Amino acid sequence: MAMIASLSITLLSACGSKKGEVKNIGISQLVEHPALDLSKEGFLEGLKEEGFEEGKNIKIDMQNAQGDVPTAQTIANKFVTDNKDLIFAIATPSVQAAKNATNEIPIIFTAVSDPANAKIVKSNENPGGNISGTSDFQNINKSLDAMNEVLPDAKKIGAIFNTSEINSKIQIENIKEAAKKRNMEVIDMGVSSTNEISQAVSALAKKTDLIFTPTDNLMAASMPLIVETAKKDKVPVIGSEEAHVQNGALAANSLSYKEIGREAGKMAARVLNGEDISKMPVVFTDKARVVVNEKTMNELSIQLKNTDKVEFIK
Repeated sequence: MAMIASLSITLLSACGSKKGEVKNIGISQLVEHPALDLSKEGFLEGLKEEGFEEGKNIKIDMQNAQGDVPTAQTIANKFVTDNKDLIFAIATPSVQAAKNATNEIPIIFTAVSDPANAKIVKSNENPGGNISGTSDFQNINKSLDAMNEVLPDAKKIGAIFNTSEINSKIQIENIKEAAKKRNMEVIDMGVSSTNEISQAVSALAKKTDLIFTPTDNLMAASMPLIVETAKKDKVPVIGSEEAHVQNGALAANSLSYKEIGREAGKMAARVLNGEDISKMPVVFTDKARVVVNEKTMNELSIQLKNTDKVEFIK
């Protein structure tokens, strides 16, 4: 009996020390721009709300690939070598790199439009494996509604996207299909680097009523260039997130990247507390609103008929 009591005390002690240990989290962010930065902030807030705080019971290793996919792979490989307890990957290429690096360490992601089509998870409902997270999927019909709200006479949409991002290609295909049902035409043009953007935007602006940019990391990082180039032909840019509008796009149907980051943080907390990540469905949100850049609107001499349906950014 004494031996059993002694064993029980030892086990309780061991459990207590395990609960008190510091968890190591590696954060891999593809590139620095407002939406992804907000996702990271939200993630840390979500963790904190669930009792995980840096300096207390978690240690954060923050790495940024600066838009370079091979660097994202190097970061993921290093996280595996360091035996992190969890990897938080921001944006599709960062998630794909983490997936290539490990099938054991839990990976929570955010800012991925369609994880299943991007082959990140088996299905969005039942991801399986060691990966799940939150999506920044944009309801294309709501994006078209936003276009109609600010540019009711627009019929030809120019769409520019990054050919190396699968989620961007999916969004372009979706908007083509949705626009066709509204008797609108989409002319798309893919680019692979910043150097190609100015020429592509200029070409699209000369034959369309507006230019649409999907939730694409290259587009987000290049938004000031896209806006300035389109402005030469007095063509407005309709983005897919608030950061696009803050950087000069006329409008967007935008969700909150901080909120989807926060939700990812809460998912990470559940994993750190022992929940099975393979059974966590990917989280989607329909919380979005139409945001308009008031300065851009005035510069393009655009007048809105119904201002109570939009939120202005000055």
